[in-house]
Amino acid sequence: MILTDAVIDPAKGLPKFLTGTQIDARNSTGLAWVVIVLVLAIGVLSMWASFEAQLAVAGWAKLDGPAAIAVPGVIDGSIVVFSVAAVIQRSRGMSTLISWLFVGLYTAISMAGNSIHVLTESSITDQSSMIRAVGGSFVAAMMPVSVWLVTHVMTQLLVKVPKESREEIAAQIAAEDVAFKVERESVEAEIREQARRAEEMLEQQQEHEAAEAEWEELVRSSVEAAPGSPDRIAVEKRVRETLEEFDNNASKTAAFLRMEYHRVRHIRNKIAELQETTI
Repeated sequence: MILTDAVIDPAKGLPKFLTGTQIDARNSTGLAWVVIVLVLAIGVLSMWASFEAQLAVAGWAKLDGPAAIAVPGVIDGSIVVFSVAAVIQRSRGMSTLISWLFVGLYTAISMAGNSIHVLTESSITDQSSMIRAVGGSFVAAMMPVSVWLVTHVMTQLLVKVPKESREEIAAQIAAEDVAFKVERESVEAEIREQARRAEEMLEQQQEHEAAEAEWEELVRSSVEAAPGSPDRIAVEKRVRETLEEFDNNASKTAAFLRMEYHRVRHIRNKIAELQETTI
């Protein structure tokens, strides 16, 4: 039978009656939870299958009762715990070496215990039973491997992998540190400039005080000189020039003080922002 475009969807390469049944696995939460439930069930069954062998291992260690039950819990439980820890550490950009070493250690212990439990059975009397025992030991050894794989797959599905790597995060932090240092140097430069301007203002104040002293001397001379005399006329001219100079200096000083007021407010805001960033 030749399938034509009437039967096959050219865009998807599927029969047309199936084109509406596809699932977007990337964003399907329901499908992800179905997989998680199945994976969890397989993990529980694997631990259950390994339970008897681990109890036998506990007997070899002369452990009875509740202490014997703790052995399979510790061995297989450690595989689960360290597998989850490794995935979480990776998502946080931390080293996973220690966690994976312990996963390998407890998996090897569980595999060895399960295999030895099968191979040391007293029912092995001939070649046929030996072959069955070897095959059984292989199956038993796969139980802890299944526990590890199940845990790893489940955590991969549940834990979100960061978009940025550890190196990218470190580079971003370094760039922020550089920006912070540049900003701090800028504020320090503004503070130094403000100190320089304060010194200029002090010098101007001293000049104003000297001018005021000169003004007082002119006023005194004007009062003492006779009206219409050359000294009186010269003093009055000097007084007018001094008044004009005072007016000009007062306007310049007022404008300078307004500008410095805004600069000081700007510097205070910058310092407050830097302090908040540092905290």
